[in-house]
Amino acid sequence: MKTPLNVALVGCGMVSGPHLAGWTASHRVNVVAVCDTNPSAARARATEFGIPGVFEDFGRMVATVNPDIVDICTTLPSHKDLTIAAAEAGCHIFLEKPMTDSLETAREMIDACRKAGVVLMVCQNFRWRSWAWKIKELIDGGAVGTPYYLSIVDRYPNTIPVGPSRIVPVLQNQPHYRAPQRLVGFEMAIHHIDLARWWAGEPEQVFARMLNISPHVGGDDVCTILLSRSDFVGVIEESWVSPMRALQRIIIEGDRGSIVWDGRTMEISTPDDLSTPRVENVGPDISWQETFGLAQLHFLECLASKQTPMTSGEDNVKSLAIALAGYEADREHRSVSLLPS
Repeated sequence: MKTPLNVALVGCGMVSGPHLAGWTASHRVNVVAVCDTNPSAARARATEFGIPGVFEDFGRMVATVNPDIVDICTTLPSHKDLTIAAAEAGCHIFLEKPMTDSLETAREMIDACRKAGVVLMVCQNFRWRSWAWKIKELIDGGAVGTPYYLSIVDRYPNTIPVGPSRIVPVLQNQPHYRAPQRLVGFEMAIHHIDLARWWAGEPEQVFARMLNISPHVGGDDVCTILLSRSDFVGVIEESWVSPMRALQRIIIEGDRGSIVWDGRTMEISTPDDLSTPRVENVGPDISWQETFGLAQLHFLECLASKQTPMTSGEDNVKSLAIALAGYEADREHRSVSLLPS
């Protein structure tokens, strides 16, 4: 494989900034072009990162610069067509989450990449947060034994007017969230579904409730998802409409102990001494922006070593199935099985 590889990015909205910063900081690729149907957005990113190629048409970009990697940062409806087109052009693909909006479409994308012999990785960048790695390390090291309970709580004032200016934070960089769509259950819960699977294994049943509280967005901004199997239950609580400062809490319990992460400290307790939990040093947490660069480095290392990325298309379709099952469960007021029928 040639070094450095050439990267072309499509979709120059908010998330393209940390994507481009990550590629640039790696010093292992050349970002040769950006593309957006909004030419001013593409030109702005090209100027910001010193990128030579600027395009409005994706097919023309790929044919002109012949990239080794295509980074897809567009909104959800275009993911399928762009992924399949990139695969057919022989490009490896680094794709923003959510992967797509249906399991059928996801399988078409995976099949296209497999047929073309290219690697598809979905950017579940939360796996590269310092606390996420530490929890994985503790669980794998036996700190809790076999996990049987997980709780992830994430609450933010994202979809309500805040502060003297009364801005709606989530709309500042993502105005498309005004339109009807799957929202917090797709855009945020998918991260925590991915982490729950990574930490505690695959669930077999899903139940969920979704609410749209804020009139400023067109989708659910509150959701609670229940994941279960015969020996495990997990609860994921998301809110973008909480009138409070950001709140994050993670609890994992097993037959040998527990882990509690409150966004600042990580405490590990065991039945032998419940009064004095051990405080683990997580180390300085990297920023949200930096997680993209770490995910990209993992992708590049997998390409070089011909290994499968942790969040490959085949892996990520399992998280997608859970998120979609959550919406089905909410719509039909019943639990949804993930087991083959």
